[in-house]
This record gives sequence, C-alpha cells and structure tokens, in this order.
Amino acid sequence: MGLKVQEILKVDANLELLNGSSEDTIEDLSTFRNASADHLLFISNKKFFEKYLNLKETNIFVCIDKKYYESLDEEGVKALSAKAKAIITTTNLPISMCLISKPFFDLKFGEMNDVVDGRQMGTGEVHPTAVISQNVFIGENVKIGSGTVIHSGCVISSGSEIGENCELMPNVSINRNSIIKDNVRIHSGTVIGADGYGYNFDKGVHHKVWHMGGVIIESHVEIGANSCVDQGTFSPTIVGEGTKLDNHVQIAHNVELGRGVIICGQCAIAGSARIGDYTVIGGKAAVGNDLEIGSACQIAGAAMVTGNLEDGAKVGGHPARPLREWLKGVAYLRKNSLK
Repeated sequence: MGLKVQEILKVDANLELLNGSSEDTIEDLSTFRNASADHLLFISNKKFFEKYLNLKETNIFVCIDKKYYESLDEEGVKALSAKAKAIITTTNLPISMCLISKPFFDLKFGEMNDVVDGRQMGTGEVHPTAVISQNVFIGENVKIGSGTVIHSGCVISSGSEIGENCELMPNVSINRNSIIKDNVRIHSGTVIGADGYGYNFDKGVHHKVWHMGGVIIESHVEIGANSCVDQGTFSPTIVGEGTKLDNHVQIAHNVELGRGVIICGQCAIAGSARIGDYTVIGGKAAVGNDLEIGSACQIAGAAMVTGNLEDGAKVGGHPARPLREWLKGVAYLRKNSLK
C-alpha cells in the first residue's frame, strides 16, 4: 500500500521535489502524534517545524510551505534534511493537503464494500454469542466480539471492530475503520467516525481535507444519544477508557479524551484538543481547537475555553477564567447593573 512520490507530484502543480527520489513510496499520511518512517507530514510554520524537530522518527517525507522553507537558515535546513527521506515544497500548503489527501483516501477506502453485507460475502466475523437484530447492516471485514448486542437499524461499516459485551442501541452508525473495545454502550442516533469538519478556503471555494484516521473508543465508555465522534484526519480520534459522553456531544477530528472524562450535554470539543484524565465539562461548554486541557479540571457549564489549562484548573465564563474570578465578575456586574 502507498503511493509513489511521482504520483503525488501529478495531483498538484504547487508541488516541487527538492531532494529524494520520485520513485520512493509514501506509505501513508501522518499527523505529528503518529508520525512514522515513510509517512508524509505537512509543515506550514514554526510551530509545526518545532514539532518535527522533536520527533524521534527519521526517513519521513515532508511537504513544507515554500515561503517558510526559504526563511530557514542553514542550520534549520540541515535539521529538516536530517530526518527527511524527501522534501517537497508547496506554494499553497492548505490546498496541497486537500489534493494529496484524496488519492490516499481512495487508496484506503476505494475498494471497501459497504453495499453487500459482509456476512453474505463471508468476510464478516460475528461471534456466535453476539446478538444481531433484524435490519442491521455489517460491512466487509467487520469483527464483532462475544456477548455484544446490536439493535435494529445500526450500520457497521467496513473494517470496523466491536469488542466484547458492547451494546449499540437502535440506529447507531459506525463508519469505516472504527475500533470499539469491550463493554462500550452507544445510544440511539449517535455517529462514530463521520468525516471531520476540515476544509481549506481558496479562491472562493472550500476545499475538502479527506479524512481517513478512524476512531478508537476504549473500554467501558458510554456515549449518549445523537452524539458525534468524528474520525481523525490522518491519525485516530481517541475516547479514553471509562469516559462518559452525554447526549448531543460533538467530538471533532483528532481529539484525544483521557480516562474517565465526563462531558455533559451539548458540549463541543474542537479539532486536535486534548482533554486530560477525569476532567469534567459542564453542559453547553466548548473547548477550542488544538488546546491542552489538564487532568482533573472542572469546566463550568456554557464556558468557552480558549487557552490551555493546567491540571486541576476550575474555570467558567466566556472566555473561560478561573472560577472564583469569573464568579466575582458576575457578582460585580449584577451589583452595579441594579443600581
């Protein structure tokens, strides 16, 4: 599996191969959280370049913004080259990400069959003790463990795995390559593994970033009705062991939830945010993209978190502030508005 560099260069005129062979094969696309040898990473600015320098992996294919590359000094270029199997520059990195992601998406998902039931094709592995209701669709190469109950109207798409003693209530959708471990309960109307909300704007058009990272739901998780856990772009969205999500919760692409996290109804966690173990998030609260929220934090209902939080932080308000500070501010405004 994989695509040759020369195939990638053909999909986008913005690309230029600086070094490395066009005959080399890029095995997959990566984020910095799961970077591996022979995978392709995108570097747009100093923030991502520093993440790249901190990687232990080598032989990585790099697609880097041309202007940023040209701004690097000699030492920076050497540091970039030291880990890189090949360096590709682009004059429009957001659009290159969109165009490059499509052939990898097609390669990974193009031949999957979600039209004919996998049991009919002989590719589905359903444990004899699992209970599958009528009107359930099971895609190609799906695995379902012992004691699991799948209620009517559920769709389990190709390549997904469901562990032991799980229960999917009516009309749950599990999209391709989702992994659900043991003792997980998912309530009606919830969607696991829909495409993340990723678009890059150029010349009046919102261009799609094609998502293929999947979702991992660890053991003993419960997810309420009509919630969504989007799949990652190029690495999985992760819901940690023992975490509980209420109804109408949105977990965006590449989010990582720790162990025992509590998220109440109508919350939204934006892309690539990390939530530490045993953090509690009140109803209608929101966490911004790419933020680091520590362990055992408490986020008040309707709070809007716009910055990183240390372990044990207690915050509220919009923008979220330390809880006592926010409450004092509310009291001050109320007192003065009544005068």
